[in-house]
Amino acid sequence: MDAVAVLRNSAELAFQELLESLADVDEPRSWAVVEPVEGEYLHTAGSILAIVHHIASCKYGYGICAFGNMDVRGREVFERTKTIGTNWQQSKAFLQDSQDYWMRGWADLRSEQLEEDRGTIWGKPWPTWKLISRVIQHDAYHAGQINLIRSIRAPADTPPDMRFDLEEKYARESADW
Repeated sequence: MDAVAVLRNSAELAFQELLESLADVDEPRSWAVVEPVEGEYLHTAGSILAIVHHIASCKYGYGICAFGNMDVRGREVFERTKTIGTNWQQSKAFLQDSQDYWMRGWADLRSEQLEEDRGTIWGKPWPTWKLISRVIQHDAYHAGQINLIRSIRAPADTPPDMRFDLEEKYARESADW
């Protein structure tokens, strides 16, 4: 197995672990919120739902910057998140779409290309292997957050404030905007 195949298998495994963390999450559970301490930012509004939006948006962002030649813009992805809002089924579909987009982006990658620099969402080029590894780790990191929220927060009765104004503030800083 070559290095690209290892990365591809690792990406699929991390995504499956992420999906497993969401397996028993229904819409009210997806609305459960963990409030960060004053001055902290979780890269989301603190709900499982917001984490799913964040992961999906990042997969699109990394895919756009590294492999998509800006075929989609981050602002278009952000508008999609606003349209989806707090709908859990649409959010999970968005997550799957982002994974499909991400994996298609490097479907034809060859091992000799792993050292090539590619664009990132923050504008600084990274070697391809490092960028792919970051997205793999990102799935695992947020799967852990989701599992923690599931274990400490009860399902919510009302949808969370998705704080789209705050999310847009940070999203506008991305190179794919």
